[in-house]
Amino acid sequence: MVEKASTRPTRSFRSPPSRSWHPESYFSGDKPLPVDMPDLSSVSGWMQSDSNVLGELGLRLTLAEHLGLTAASEAAEGWGGDEYLLLEHESSGVHALLLQTVWDSPEEAEQFWNLYRVYMDHRPTHQAVVDDLVGEQVVLRWAAEGAYVRLSRDGDQVMILIGPDQVSVDELVSAFEE
Repeated sequence: MVEKASTRPTRSFRSPPSRSWHPESYFSGDKPLPVDMPDLSSVSGWMQSDSNVLGELGLRLTLAEHLGLTAASEAAEGWGGDEYLLLEHESSGVHALLLQTVWDSPEEAEQFWNLYRVYMDHRPTHQAVVDDLVGEQVVLRWAAEGAYVRLSRDGDQVMILIGPDQVSVDELVSAFEE
């Protein structure tokens, strides 16, 4: 005799994973860490067109393109939470992407930071912009035709800001560093 399958939704459908796709994190009830997004309300001419979460898996898949799956998995391993904002300039229509990440520890943030740096160095169209050769680097930049990337680290947080050019990225940065 064949037993009839239950029509009740399983736990994973009633309460989908929010922190990670690792089973041990899901079953322990591990929740994402809060993300402190910068206030961009004072930036004139830019409007938010989308916001969401990439998640550990999204970061892993993005990085795998230039790092390979093993290094990408290592880079995303200590993910605690993230949020992204897609911004659009009202007059020019160009876009910028702000990704704010928080990690389980400052060491995990540093590991992601270092591997993201390798990821960017493996993108043949992007050239590193060197501002200073002395002291601890907490801000790194890369430029390409039509794109400018700024990577910054502070404790357990790493921010990635991608815009059309240095002027746009600096304009956005100046708004949340005030």
